[in-house]
Amino acid sequence: FMKKFYASILLIICVANVSMAQDTVYFKRQTSKPSKSRGNASSEKSIIKLSPISFLAGFVPVYFEREINSTFSLQAGVGITTKNYLKDWVSKAQDGNQDIESTKWSDGTENTYTDYSDEDGYKHRKAVMGYFVAVEPRIYFNSEGLDGSFIGLSLSRANYKTNAQKIVTGPSITSNPVYTNNTFAEVENVNDLLVTYGTQSLYDHIAVEYNIGLGLRNVKGTKYAYSTNNIGDYIDGVSTLNKTKLGFNLSIKIGYHF
Repeated sequence: FMKKFYASILLIICVANVSMAQDTVYFKRQTSKPSKSRGNASSEKSIIKLSPISFLAGFVPVYFEREINSTFSLQAGVGITTKNYLKDWVSKAQDGNQDIESTKWSDGTENTYTDYSDEDGYKHRKAVMGYFVAVEPRIYFNSEGLDGSFIGLSLSRANYKTNAQKIVTGPSITSNPVYTNNTFAEVENVNDLLVTYGTQSLYDHIAVEYNIGLGLRNVKGTKYAYSTNNIGDYIDGVSTLNKTKLGFNLSIKIGYHF
């Protein structure tokens, strides 16, 4: 009897083990990080962006970026230019516009006198609307579409326009210039060729981008100038802007991707 009892117990244990083995479910650990943005990749290949701090540099752009494939994209921007606060601050800090190539004065001389027109900054200059255009092909390192770190080549032009008040030339009984209602139309074209590096994160239809750019900047244009001559009379002239220098850009963009 006892042998049969032990045999029955052993048989029951074996059957139970087989049954449990058949019902056991094994979970495989997910080693790859799930994408936080490309739940529907076909509908998330485009982004429209704004740059909330660009107004400090005097332009208000709208950007559109389109994915070409999982590695490459193309971004284009258009906008308007306004008052360039950074340019004004730099001119004041450097005690003059460092982009001036030459100044022709109304007495027929060139580069004869010191230009004082930048001392007042925009006090006697009124910014008028110009234009901004940019194009930038990009390479994304992780091949995850528009999400992740990237390197790009940015080509842009910012066309700045201002109306500068002219002064009364000739002898003056005051130590400060007297301004007239006549204006001089100033133009400044800033052309940038920059290598950019940044990162872009995609969330629920929201895109956030940070990038920096470094390269060449060429400035061309004309501006109003005034000074005093050797006998103390006020004199005015026209300065030509033409300089190629190091270009730097810091950008933050917020957009909607779809």
